[in-house]
Amino acid sequence: MGNRATKLILKLLLDKPDKRYLAITGIAQMDKTFFGEITIGILKLTPVKNAIADHQNAFDQISKSSIKWTLVGCPYIKDGIEKGSFKTDSKFRGGFKTIHPGDVASAIVQEIEKSDYHKIIGIWY
Repeated sequence: MGNRATKLILKLLLDKPDKRYLAITGIAQMDKTFFGEITIGILKLTPVKNAIADHQNAFDQISKSSIKWTLVGCPYIKDGIEKGSFKTDSKFRGGFKTIHPGDVASAIVQEIEKSDYHKIIGIWY
């Protein structure tokens, strides 16, 4: 997500304090773990290095804001049928894992009704 898009979303949500921001991010804050540091180091050598910067920028802006937010941190979203179960943690810990779109959607839906905010939920197989 670009810097301008993040600023626009924040502006819109600040005008609606009862709304919650739920988003998917594959990379933000992954470098806070050992395997995450390795994964980020490798990915910074590839064409996705700009996505890494964009994800981190969006996380930095959102985490400093006063909006209610939850980020679903996941690895590569690979085509496939929803499995219905996946591993979760307080962050995506890195490594070259995958997850299918249906399970990402399920993780987001599971978070919609929760009232704890300002967190990252890591999901993967």
